[in-house]
Amino acid sequence: YGVGGRKLTVTDANLFLGRLLPQHFMGGAMQLQKKQVDAAMRKMAKELGLDPVAAALGIIRIVNASMAKAIRAVSLERGYDPKEFSLFAFGGASGLHCCELVRELAIQKIVIPARAGILSAQGMVFAEPTLDYMQALFLRGEELESPVLDDSMKTLVAKGVAEAKTLCRNGESSGLDVSRFLNLRYRGQSYELAIPYEKNFIELFHQAHEHNFGYRLQNAPLELVSIQCAVKVKRRKQALPRQKKAARQKIRPFSEQPVHFAHTPVKTPVFKRADMAPGLSLAGPALVVDNYTTILLPASFSLEVDELHNLIIQGSKREDPGS
Repeated sequence: YGVGGRKLTVTDANLFLGRLLPQHFMGGAMQLQKKQVDAAMRKMAKELGLDPVAAALGIIRIVNASMAKAIRAVSLERGYDPKEFSLFAFGGASGLHCCELVRELAIQKIVIPARAGILSAQGMVFAEPTLDYMQALFLRGEELESPVLDDSMKTLVAKGVAEAKTLCRNGESSGLDVSRFLNLRYRGQSYELAIPYEKNFIELFHQAHEHNFGYRLQNAPLELVSIQCAVKVKRRKQALPRQKKAARQKIRPFSEQPVHFAHTPVKTPVFKRADMAPGLSLAGPALVVDNYTTILLPASFSLEVDELHNLIIQGSKREDPGS
């Protein structure tokens, strides 16, 4: 980044491989130091006994494996198959790694939202404020049917509602939405599942346990560890602008550069996302840049712009050139 650091970063690896344009990083507000990165990559590669391209590709493989592991932790390890979902890719670096991630996880579709690089900030503006509360409450077996549980939950909710009302701005809120949860487990377990507090919460726990871990202990006694409530301040929904798709659009790259999708570089056209209107289709290989995101589109992938200016990316079984 040119601010004094000497150790290589993932951004440096992407820059070395031609996947980033140094003059377009952060919309040109920060100039990446390509010569310094090249020298540092060659130095590290020499120490490892690798050629520089192999070293840079190794960095990318390691970080992709780490991200794939994180996705598996919130999907497969919770009983969900990633293949049944789309990958929603946001943040400044997600577009550089998402296509390789879906290959690893056999996901069929990627959605890159408009303003992907600042989506978290946009979410803070649109999000409904939510206050979360938790209270320790240990009950087991038949104690779960005692009035203590319901009375404790009512007290916790009343506290949450009182504090949430202070966040209700004149004309901006349309009421409160309260969710109640019980943190339950089978007796002897060291982990809990958060279950909605409804009349059939015991059966809901058995179902959730079977979904997450593959079995249920129907006659085993349950233990309650704590109670939770979430109080959401409902806001009027803001509609995102839509634009009708136009047919037979054409777009020209504003630049070309060699990109290492694998060890052999591929001459790759570079497009501006701002030039892409709804209905446009584009086949890889390509780089797509905007002020806060760069998207790497391998040859086996294609994208289409939808009515909300999201990029919908899908892949095929065809291999990339240079691999």
